[in-house]
Amino acid sequence: MLTIKPSKIEELQKLYKLERLCHSHPWTLNILKDCLTVGYLCHSFTIPCCKNPEKEQLIGFMINQVILDECNLLTICIHPSHQGKGYAANALNWLLELMTEKKIKSCLLEVRKSNDKAQALYRKIGFEQIGIRKAYYPADSSREDAIVMRKLL
Repeated sequence: MLTIKPSKIEELQKLYKLERLCHSHPWTLNILKDCLTVGYLCHSFTIPCCKNPEKEQLIGFMINQVILDECNLLTICIHPSHQGKGYAANALNWLLELMTEKKIKSCLLEVRKSNDKAQALYRKIGFEQIGIRKAYYPADSSREDAIVMRKLL
């Protein structure tokens, strides 16, 4: 069972380790630290530890920014060994319910053009492509376009 709770600054090193495992061009430690300290919505995902169900195992996190009546999903990260098990979908649906309760009208995100799995997940949840940001992401030898997606709430 997935538990979602606010991230704590004490988790910073663990979040950074996950970030490096999950993304080809990870955020820096300082960027993550800033997100945790400037008021972004930062949530960690845990599951019961298989060896000791009373202990929790950190398997992911997401960071969101809310401006007026709009939420921007800045990043979501699930440990590679736990991907494909529905945790990201559960977390995103939780986020969308929370934003609906807060009277937020839409949720936006950018996703790498090459990230077909993430795009499929977002579409399944109801996000639609609304644009492209050219050369948005760093890539190994150049830049990669981002697909901009939105879900109206």
